[in-house]
Amino acid sequence: MALGGVIMSSKTDKIISMIALRQERHNDFTCHCYNNRMASLCKTPRFTVDEETHTVWCDWCGNRVEAFDAVMALTNYSDRVVKTLQDAHEEALRVFKLARNYKPWRRAMKNMESSIRQGMLPRCPHCDEPFRLEEIEYYHNERFYKGVQK
Repeated sequence: MALGGVIMSSKTDKIISMIALRQERHNDFTCHCYNNRMASLCKTPRFTVDEETHTVWCDWCGNRVEAFDAVMALTNYSDRVVKTLQDAHEEALRVFKLARNYKPWRRAMKNMESSIRQGMLPRCPHCDEPFRLEEIEYYHNERFYKGVQK
């Protein structure tokens, strides 16, 4: 019968630790989960540290891990996380700069200029009559105009 990480033997009524069973079972095996570069990129390092025996166990395969290898796996993983965050931050800055410099009226002016070069005239959006650009006599401040309309 299992009770929160321990096993009770019904014949001897002795409590056997799960850690002791794992150590006996995997004592001769060492973890190779983080030796392969592709496997180490896919797996998040997960370790269990036994403070009594000063050993480290892999949570993926259950085998023993050298302490130095565990520290290197955690360091490499944290370096990858930091690099990913830096790349995401740089991408966000790049998109922000593009959005900040985006001026939609420039595209409209470019389209209007190419149409005028082809001999076409702009037309009034209200009365649908064509007009020459020289006929425009004054401009409104957009912020002021929007405030007056509200």
